[in-house]
Amino acid sequence: TICKAYVELSRNTPLLIQLYFLYFGLPKIGVMLEPETCAIVGLIFLGGSYMVESFRSGLEAVSARQYEVGLSIGLTPLQNFSYVIFPQSLAVAFPSLVANVIFLIKETSVFSIVALADLMYVTKDLIGLYYKTDEALLMLVLAYLVVLLPLSLAAKWLERRLNNAGFGMVEKGFSVTFFYNRSLFQKQDTICHSFGKLQLMGHDNHGVSLTRQFADQFQDFPHHFRV
Repeated sequence: TICKAYVELSRNTPLLIQLYFLYFGLPKIGVMLEPETCAIVGLIFLGGSYMVESFRSGLEAVSARQYEVGLSIGLTPLQNFSYVIFPQSLAVAFPSLVANVIFLIKETSVFSIVALADLMYVTKDLIGLYYKTDEALLMLVLAYLVVLLPLSLAAKWLERRLNNAGFGMVEKGFSVTFFYNRSLFQKQDTICHSFGKLQLMGHDNHGVSLTRQFADQFQDFPHHFRV
């Protein structure tokens, strides 16, 4: 209930109002915060709720069978989450996580209300000094592009890597190997090796990754080979 209340309050109130409350409201009850602290707390308060919802959607997208399969071969709950659930949920939630990061960076344009010299604040100063509105606004747009465009391109590249590359785990001691590829993100396949016995869960007509020491024994599998 507390988490739901926090998410609803944070997502349904603008960052501008939150900053006003932190910077001008809290001093009324004796709590004084520096402008930098107000900006950081406000951004965390707003961004936390969006990140929580992104991770929640990613976790709910993973089939419950994946968790059950991990437990059935002897993985602990922590190992199951780290090597089975989390990689799949991250691949699903990654686009929305990146979108939230970009959104939060753009929200820094309102920090000037707590006396912080952000890009928008500097732009308004330049307009007041030189009366060159068009040039100043163009530089503002270019500044945000310089910051956000490389981040967006890098995120797209990493998203493709997450969707196409494999995730793996080799646990010494009981010799369990999990590997994941795009078909697993689509809830199609998983393959595990436990105590020398190969088990297929689901369909086997998609790319499956194998450890190097067992690759020669299964030449009829597709060529998506990762270690």
